[in-house]
Amino acid sequence: MQAAANGQASDVSEILEEMQEDGIEPGPYAYHALVFANVKSKDTDAALEVMRLMHKLGRAELTIGSVFIVRFAFLHCADSVLSSLCTC
Repeated sequence: MQAAANGQASDVSEILEEMQEDGIEPGPYAYHALVFANVKSKDTDAALEVMRLMHKLGRAELTIGSVFIVRFAFLHCADSVLSSLCTC
């Protein structure tokens, strides 16, 4: 999904909603796209909320992709904390 790669979480969310409206239940990779879009747009709180939703819906299958996305989210979060502490 190009929207995920561009960090357009609202566009990815709309796509997931359209899938559901059309009777197609989004799978783990669709939710991973939403998590990635949130991380890419630096909204790690929203990314973690989507991960919680995935778990609640039974879509939190542990894949290499999900591990990478979560790790990326936490690394990004750690970078944000470090940069806010840096006075250089």
